[in-house]
Amino acid sequence: MKSCCRSTLGRNCYNLCRARGAQKLCAGVCRCKISSGLSCPKGFPKLALESNSDEPDTIEYCNLGCRSSVCDYMVNAAADDEEMKLYVENCADACVSFCNGDAGLPSLDAY
Repeated sequence: MKSCCRSTLGRNCYNLCRARGAQKLCAGVCRCKISSGLSCPKGFPKLALESNSDEPDTIEYCNLGCRSSVCDYMVNAAADDEEMKLYVENCADACVSFCNGDAGLPSLDAY
């Protein structure tokens, strides 16, 4: 089975979603299609085979998205440089744990 997306943005969305979501759900949310044929349907030029080889890219996209959304927000909320450094370290570690599927993530408030 192949996933076919209209754009690179759709492809990135799909890859990030697949870190945790089901193939059909992610295809719908990201406006992609699942194809069993050798090529993608017209209008869906971005092709990627579903395989375990995609997993490292998916985890990397997850880390990137987590850090850019969650961690950037926390950095802006920091009162000083020391607090900011602490937030960045702990947030980055939490993103890695989340994206790698580690259970029992602690709240960042616990740090």
